[in-house]
Amino acid sequence: MESASTLAAARERLERLHIRLTPLRRAVLETMHGEAARPSVDALCRLLRPRFPRVNATAVRNAVLVFDKLGLLPPSDGGGSSRAG
Repeated sequence: MESASTLAAARERLERLHIRLTPLRRAVLETMHGEAARPSVDALCRLLRPRFPRVNATAVRNAVLVFDKLGLLPPSDGGGSSRAG
C-alpha cells in the first residue's frame, strides 16, 4: 500500500466516514505506507518522534487500530504485544 494513489484513497475513505485525520494520524498513515514491512508501535513512535517529540505509544496504537479496522493497512505478522493491530 505504498503508492500515492492508495494513500489518497485512504484519506478519502476517512473523510467519507467522518473520521478526523489529525496531524498524528496523518503521519502514522504516511509512515506506515512508506514502510516495506508493518512496523511495531514502538518503531512507529521512533520514526514519528522527530516530528512529534511527545508522541506516545497509546496514541499511535489507537491510530493504527482505526486504520486496521477500516482495512487501510496490510495485515500484521502477529508479532509481540507491541505490534500494531
